[in-house]
Amino acid sequence: MLLAAGYRVNSTGVFNVTSTQGLYWSASQSANTSNPERSSNLNINSGNVNPANYNPRANGFSVRCVAAFKERVAAGNIPAIATGNT
Repeated sequence: MLLAAGYRVNSTGVFNVTSTQGLYWSASQSANTSNPERSSNLNINSGNVNPANYNPRANGFSVRCVAAFKERVAAGNIPAIATGNT
């Protein structure tokens, strides 16, 4: 189960979208050469799963070991998302 832990905004240090979104860094750095300060991340909420999102690396996203997530999404086997104050 992945938690909707939100993230820490790099410019203010404020926690954002807690209890509604989960943002998790990818193990690999982005290949996007036009925005090298951004990296791949997984973004989840109650209605969407975006396994190939890109955001500034300075943001404080969670890190979890998530194996073969893209394959699970493609197969329709999406893990539960916990929402609420955690």
